[in-house]
Amino acid sequence: MAGLEYANARVKAMKSRLLGESDIKIALEMKSVHDLAVWLEGTSYKPFVGGKTIKAVEKALFDSWKHDTAKVLGFLPESVSGFFSSLLSVFEVEAVKALAGSKVSGSAPDESCMVFFSGALKKKLKAMLEAETLESLADVFGRSDYGKIIRRCLAEGKNINTALDGYYFERLWQAVAGLPRGFRKTAASLAGAEIDSSVIISILRSKQRGTEEIPLASAFHRIKKGTIEECRKADSVSGALSVLYGTVYGGVLSEVSQKYDEDKSLFHFEQALLRYRMRLYRRAVLDVLGIGVPISYMKFREMETRHLRSIALGLENGLSRSEIEEMVQWA
Repeated sequence: MAGLEYANARVKAMKSRLLGESDIKIALEMKSVHDLAVWLEGTSYKPFVGGKTIKAVEKALFDSWKHDTAKVLGFLPESVSGFFSSLLSVFEVEAVKALAGSKVSGSAPDESCMVFFSGALKKKLKAMLEAETLESLADVFGRSDYGKIIRRCLAEGKNINTALDGYYFERLWQAVAGLPRGFRKTAASLAGAEIDSSVIISILRSKQRGTEEIPLASAFHRIKKGTIEECRKADSVSGALSVLYGTVYGGVLSEVSQKYDEDKSLFHFEQALLRYRMRLYRRAVLDVLGIGVPISYMKFREMETRHLRSIALGLENGLSRSEIEEMVQWA
């Protein structure tokens, strides 16, 4: 397990520079995107702020995020770098989802998240943006995994987002297995909680909408395959919950079951699972020599960016302070 002492010391120094809750509260006081951009210039985001528009602010947030995650990857030994590359590929997957969604809706894709494309995909970005249909987007991706996923979903009538989630989960779980033995338990706990949470929400959402949206992956951490099959057979959200209450996540879900009964919003379960995961990340930081330190930093850094972006989007769309605060809680 040697090799993370230096990396963890550097990452902990970076973590100390993250914005705190008080900083987010200040950001929530901003009256416009322009004001937010000016405020960001007084923080660590200053080198990345190139304008005062919503597009400029989003670009600054994503560019800063990408810069910091690249620094962390540079600190890590080769024995764990593959796992972190797989962990961060979720943002590339989100960009593919945004592209695919834009072809279905006919709207312009969110180009700010395209910053996470690299290598061959970055070179194809112009062609991906110009593609008018899912079929033409699949052609741009060619024989890559993304091209194969899109073509298979089109042929079989499957949900592309669900297939992409399953693809990401499979790769992440394989990367956990490839870690040195001493790091696998912590990585499996943190990555597994992310996977399980996504699967749980997908199950509940599929029952609420009457569709099949459970990621088609074999990578589940603390949820048994038999439990997934029982949930598939359930005919309602309540039916699926009765199964899930019998899992290790039962306590987390039951904490907000009354709130769900009042308004039937799955938001309560999403927030409960997020709070559960954040507790895991905070505990992982205490293992000063373990892999939990850089994994936790990545998550805290992600949450900071998502919070600031939610504030920027809320201001751009003229939302009230209370509405923006709700977006920040969601992020």
